[in-house]
Amino acid sequence: MGSVMQFLQSHTTIVSLVAYYIFSAVVGGMPAPTAQSSTTYQWAFATFNILASNIARARNTAVESSPNWIAALAKSTPKQP
Repeated sequence: MGSVMQFLQSHTTIVSLVAYYIFSAVVGGMPAPTAQSSTTYQWAFATFNILASNIARARNTAVESSPNWIAALAKSTPKQP
């Protein structure tokens, strides 16, 4: 176990970049808030996307906030048999 800790401590830049990449991927997988989403989720979505440097995704909620979003989503999603 000591060798793993030594590796992590001696390669902090690589470890930081890998951790940031994983964080960014997790945040990118968050579903966009809809009109029915709570304000807490909308805040968390925007905050985490800003931290993950997804500025455009954090600020662009025009489609998801539209009143026709659910109807358009239902129309474009194929029905499962």
